[in-house]
Amino acid sequence: MSFLANSIIYLLLLSLPSPGEAPKYSVKGDVKNADEMISYIYNVPEKVIKKVNDFGAEVVFLDKAYDPRVPEKDKKLLEAARAIYVFEQRMAFIVKNNKSCDAIKGMPVPQLHEYGHIVDHAFGYLSKKVRSLL
Repeated sequence: MSFLANSIIYLLLLSLPSPGEAPKYSVKGDVKNADEMISYIYNVPEKVIKKVNDFGAEVVFLDKAYDPRVPEKDKKLLEAARAIYVFEQRMAFIVKNNKSCDAIKGMPVPQLHEYGHIVDHAFGYLSKKVRSLL
């Protein structure tokens, strides 16, 4: 998805009220700030969070860059990027203290970035449809 499309979606999401539906997430290991990390996703509209939850997707916060559910082909990417979305598992894996997605790359909040991949997947790859309109 382009930076412009990401920016527009992000601004739209910020203008909407906080949801009542809670995003599905789990914590593996010693991640003391998981509640703070997931709080960014509460800016996503309730209907979107509900669709993602009904889709069966989940955000997983890790204390280290390892989880047995991450396919072998994605393990090096998790180690390098410290945050990935695994389509087959419908899971976003985010390692605590993630500094890999910084403001220079346009996304200071990696969990929101990865949640965007989940939203895109749950809604039938909207980014591809929007890209074709640009």
